[in-house]
Amino acid sequence: MAEGGVIGLATMPIDMMLNSTLRNAGLSHTASNMISSGVVGTGTIAAVWASGAAGGIETGGASMVVAAMTVGALELIAFLTGQSADREIDKHNSINNTRAEFIKTLPDYDYNYIEALNHFKDIENLGRKEKDWSSWSNNLNTVFTKYPKENEKVSKLTTPKDTRRAKELLGIKLNEQPDESGLSVDDKISLQKLFQKYMIHNIVKKVCSGKECSSELLSQDTGELTDDEVAFLNSKTDRAWQSQADMQVDYSIVEMNYTQKRVQDAKQTLIYQWEKNRILPEQLDDKNILKIASLDPNFKGAFDNAVKLDAQREVVNAYMTNQTKMENLPENIQKAANYDKEFYYMIHVYYQDIEHTAGKMNLSVPQLIQLQGLPEDKQNEMYRKFQFNYAKMDDKTVGEAISISKEEDTVREAGYYDIDQAYLTTDPTAVGIWKPTDSQILQAHSAGMTLQQYVNYMHELSKGKIGDFSKLPN
Repeated sequence: MAEGGVIGLATMPIDMMLNSTLRNAGLSHTASNMISSGVVGTGTIAAVWASGAAGGIETGGASMVVAAMTVGALELIAFLTGQSADREIDKHNSINNTRAEFIKTLPDYDYNYIEALNHFKDIENLGRKEKDWSSWSNNLNTVFTKYPKENEKVSKLTTPKDTRRAKELLGIKLNEQPDESGLSVDDKISLQKLFQKYMIHNIVKKVCSGKECSSELLSQDTGELTDDEVAFLNSKTDRAWQSQADMQVDYSIVEMNYTQKRVQDAKQTLIYQWEKNRILPEQLDDKNILKIASLDPNFKGAFDNAVKLDAQREVVNAYMTNQTKMENLPENIQKAANYDKEFYYMIHVYYQDIEHTAGKMNLSVPQLIQLQGLPEDKQNEMYRKFQFNYAKMDDKTVGEAISISKEEDTVREAGYYDIDQAYLTTDPTAVGIWKPTDSQILQAHSAGMTLQQYVNYMHELSKGKIGDFSKLPN
């Protein structure tokens, strides 16, 4: 591609992806509204996962990290809701730890959820009989696929204040069991915000480990939980919060790595389609490919610029090779070259200049282009060859060369140096009408030759079409 290589294919750094996600997402809005509306439950969580949290899923991408941050707290609240004194905290924590281990195996199976699940040795401890298994499992199966699906019904998830209407919107059964967690709405909202704070801090910490992240990303990390915040979470959740949070952190890291891989694969596809088939991204049948590649905010601009330069180079090369003009090239070459709005005008000025210059130099366009491609010290010799080959095809010019050659031979045989000397010596009165411009030496000099080279040139030219420039002495 342009500039001798693939433009814009560099891997999108995960910290850039995370920074964009945290900057553009209203992380707490959805969860807070749902908590206030009293619609937190397994149906709610499934809906949040399906919608990519607080906005469009954008064919996956780091918006699912927002979902993980939102859902993490909601799943914990859902677990606590409906639990009585016996909350089975140890079992809950054990399941979360096992799920975290499972999530870490996904890269080993090319992020294929089903294949990873089939090979997971501790599958019995994933909590497949728990109430949240269906939403948790379905989410992973949906996210870790080539094109994560978006639930259009809730892609703009903002829960209304009316609880019944909120549940109907999200498709939640209206007879879900009552909240027995003992947590007030304020407690739940605080829990959700602290959960989010913990996740952001630990995700940023892992993403930035061993590298220098941008100050903007680092500024979104408000630091570790304070002792009082940890004590609040412990007291309100019976220490159930951390295993949930750590699992969601692991999920987020793996999901971002997978998004990075999908973005890279999509870039490769777009570049291949242009280089091999001259197909532009918007023309692919699968529109998701461009969407995924565009999750890297820097790619499309770099790609378009590279394609533009590539197409413009092809336009110039086509004219230089066989004088094919832009309007006779494939449509996509024209379209990409015209990403620069001034290119069409400039290339046609170039065509006109070449043709005008070739005419003034008595050359064809291919000859002028060939001449331009030679080193400067080779151009004069090639130009003389072109002129010789042109002249030998003209009968009048050949006739004049025959006449001059015969006269040269005659005066040389008579002992004169050249025609000028013979002319002035044999007819002294001719000096009055002879002009310096009549001088053969001057004419030879004007042509860039010595007198002998000029004489040799005329003799070879006098042969007409069989004259051979290469036979002239250097």
